[in-house]
Amino acid sequence: PASPVPAGGRVVASPLAWTIAKEKGLDLSTIAITGTGPEGRIIADDVKEYIPMEATAAAPAVDAVGAPAAAAVAAPSIPAPITHEHYTDY
Repeated sequence: PASPVPAGGRVVASPLAWTIAKEKGLDLSTIAITGTGPEGRIIADDVKEYIPMEATAAAPAVDAVGAPAAAAVAAPSIPAPITHEHYTDY
């Protein structure tokens, strides 16, 4: 794929790619993103899959196998069901 900024200095991207970039707060003319469309054109999927360098630095730690480290594993979001009721006598 070609560079996103051709010799003429114009970024070649689809209209949807521009819209998604704007929604994500990205400026296609200043980021290093490689287009996978025809002749290196930046397409929507390229923008959706783009991960800024600062985001990769803040990625969660993984162990040697590639699984998330124990501290990074979140607790289940749904509590366990109550199987019986508890009553307290006062």
